[in-house]
Amino acid sequence: MAIQITKQPSIDKINPAYNNSYISFNSTITNDFKAEIIIDGTQLFTIYPDLEGNYLFNLKQIIKGKYEGFKDVNTNDDGTNGRNIDGILESLRVSITVFSNETVDSIELFYDFSRGVKQIGEEIYENNLQILSSSNNGVDYNLTYFEGYPFTVDILKVADDVTLQVRNNNTSTVSAPIFSIKDSSFRFYIDKATSNWTNNNYLGLTDTVNKLEILQDGNIKTNLSLFKVQPKCGVYLKWFNNEGGFNYWLFDEYYKSSTDTSTLSTIGRNTFNNVSEGLEAPTRLIGKEGFKTLTLKSRVTANEEAVIESLFTSPLLQMYSATEPFQSGQWIDVTTNSKLETNNKPLKNKISVTIELPQRILPTL
Repeated sequence: MAIQITKQPSIDKINPAYNNSYISFNSTITNDFKAEIIIDGTQLFTIYPDLEGNYLFNLKQIIKGKYEGFKDVNTNDDGTNGRNIDGILESLRVSITVFSNETVDSIELFYDFSRGVKQIGEEIYENNLQILSSSNNGVDYNLTYFEGYPFTVDILKVADDVTLQVRNNNTSTVSAPIFSIKDSSFRFYIDKATSNWTNNNYLGLTDTVNKLEILQDGNIKTNLSLFKVQPKCGVYLKWFNNEGGFNYWLFDEYYKSSTDTSTLSTIGRNTFNNVSEGLEAPTRLIGKEGFKTLTLKSRVTANEEAVIESLFTSPLLQMYSATEPFQSGQWIDVTTNSKLETNNKPLKNKISVTIELPQRILPTL
């Protein structure tokens, strides 16, 4: 007797949590009539076969429920240049038991997931040390870093007890060893707005494209072309991307601002005045609600455009409160309904995004 798996998520790669993850199976036992699926030893689901004896179950809703929305994780500054972070990787233990009137048949399966999504035609990459950002192969990445603003690089999964280092081929600088203490995702802090790997000589980034290599136990696993931009003023945005990490971009310091208001409801009033005593409006306004929007602009290369594209579909977009470099600020949730319009000419594209700030707090009755 055996349960035969005919479709399942990858058992060798880390699966994206926000895509469908079907398990299809059947059993060689005779006259089976149901299957029980237990997730992580606690959640029980009962499913039934189709007319051909095949079972189908989707893990998508279960794995999505393990994530606490799209907020950033482990953002506290502990003074280090890198650390393990939680909230990106999740594992499922799936126990399947098929029943007939005479016997049962069981199997246990294990799957790993990350807080990301793939589009039709996109691959699930094998490199566990891939950066949580846009890439064509899961090994080579292009990012732009604006000095003086918070900037991090997140790695999908680092195995327990391995040693990470970053080598800058521009300067032949190799970072001091960074040790992983558990199987988890890992975050490099390139810049914390008040300290970074440039001004403390830890990595030695130059004001150009830095060819970085991420090493695991001395072996090259991931390449990052990191273009460093000198400090300047602007509007700095951060957003949750399709890979489950965060991207950043500094838009031009000159932007268009507008404030929209709408009237709340009115309430009636009766002062019992006669005409001779002076008339007043029969109603009065409760108050207004107001929204402020900023229209931001920037020029981007083709590689930068591939990164910024996910801003327009992101479920979490934030603006940094400081508009000058090397200033401590806060992340403020904003929204956008803008669309990305570009062309395929080999030139820098000018992009524009309109963001809406949180509703303004106004006096109301």
